[in-house]
Amino acid sequence: MRRPMPRRRLLPVLLPFLLAITSGATPAFAQAAANQDVLAALLTEVRALRVAMEQMASAGPRIQIAFGRLQLQEQRVQTIIRHHTDVQEHVEAAQRQADDMAQQIEIAQDQLQQVTEPGRRQQLELELKVLTQQQKQLAAEVQRLRAEEIDLSQQVATEQNRWMEIEHMLEDLERTLKR
Repeated sequence: MRRPMPRRRLLPVLLPFLLAITSGATPAFAQAAANQDVLAALLTEVRALRVAMEQMASAGPRIQIAFGRLQLQEQRVQTIIRHHTDVQEHVEAAQRQADDMAQQIEIAQDQLQQVTEPGRRQQLELELKVLTQQQKQLAAEVQRLRAEEIDLSQQVATEQNRWMEIEHMLEDLERTLKR
């Protein structure tokens, strides 16, 4: 029969075996922990890339829409500016006509004071009445055109502000893309 090995003798035999097992296991655990750290870092990087790609993908259409709005707004501003310029020219022309009419009325009044002949006097009074009526109409037209000119000036300012807002939006998008 075999006799059991004393425990003192068993320890020297098992000790190298236990050391071999534990020394082999420690690098495996360390390697597994290192792999977990790398995977976590890669996962974080992939998520950051996804967010960046989504931002870039959404920025493209937003930029196109903003450019389209900017172009439309620029056309609107140009149209209103042209209309404003036309109205200014009409105001100037109507004012010149009103000034000419005032001179004609002055001349007719001077002639009326100098004329003694009843037929000619009646004719001058009729001309003066027609000229005065036309002057009133021209004054009303000048006033209407000046009001329109003021309204268009305000519209130009409003539309230019909208244009600048769109331009600022594009600048914000550009800053977002630079990040």
